[in-house]
Amino acid sequence: MSENQRRDELMLEVESAADWRSRKAAVYPDDARNARSAAALRQAARDLAQLPEDDPRLLRMDSFFKTVDDDGVGRFVEESERIIGRHGFDSDDATTANLLASLLEVIQRAEVDSLDRQTEE
Repeated sequence: MSENQRRDELMLEVESAADWRSRKAAVYPDDARNARSAAALRQAARDLAQLPEDDPRLLRMDSFFKTVDDDGVGRFVEESERIIGRHGFDSDDATTANLLASLLEVIQRAEVDSLDRQTEE
């Protein structure tokens, strides 16, 4: 998978989460957190669209998916859904750089777990 495809998949996940948060904001109009999160997620999607193909964070993600085992991918997917879904919800200073840094931390933990599983076998 190319870096563009990885970026596009990530953008779709972020946009989907923004749509969900927007729907929640309509249901709970007195709670500003959903609208704030939707706005942060929409900004993140725009920022992701502007990343160059050789952005080291995208390259790191691509490398992860090429080398880690299925359990590691599963862990990443589970944790990334939570991280993306809560982006901008708990704080008003959410940035795309912070979102990507959080996702890369999950990758690092998943890789360590994968290596631990391999040494146990």
